[in-house]
Amino acid sequence: MRKLAKYLLIVCSAMLLSGCIISREDFTLEKVSNVQLDGFSALTADMTITSDAPVGVKIVGGELEVNYRGQKVATLTLENDIRIRRNRTQTVGVEVSIRLHNPLTAMAALTAATTNPEQVTINGYGEAKIGPFRKRMVRESVPISKFIAIFGDISNYI
Repeated sequence: MRKLAKYLLIVCSAMLLSGCIISREDFTLEKVSNVQLDGFSALTADMTITSDAPVGVKIVGGELEVNYRGQKVATLTLENDIRIRRNRTQTVGVEVSIRLHNPLTAMAALTAATTNPEQVTINGYGEAKIGPFRKRMVRESVPISKFIAIFGDISNYI
């Protein structure tokens, strides 16, 4: 029984520490290139990412909901897994499906994102896999200006 408790403690500790192994500061988005829009339903792009993380990470899911004045405008869903290797700079392909809920509101949200960004908010999650462990990061009602600031000055990437 003591052996079982000891192993359970080790496994629980590893699970807790796996969330602490990496942080947002371990990754830097260097640039976004080759952005291609397939109508209003899909988007593909190449992202160059520098990783200072001590372990590799696989992003296995994610979804963002764009809201304008509390009204749902669009949902963006990550369609492919993204593998970020440890301690290197690499370019990864990203495939995103887009679902517009209200095209007219989407146009207004696009204008507001540049003129009055606090009216456009993001809800969503990203799910990463580190070894056998998964970690889900959830964000709710983040103004688009703060969301983009996570990556720095967006004009550097385009």
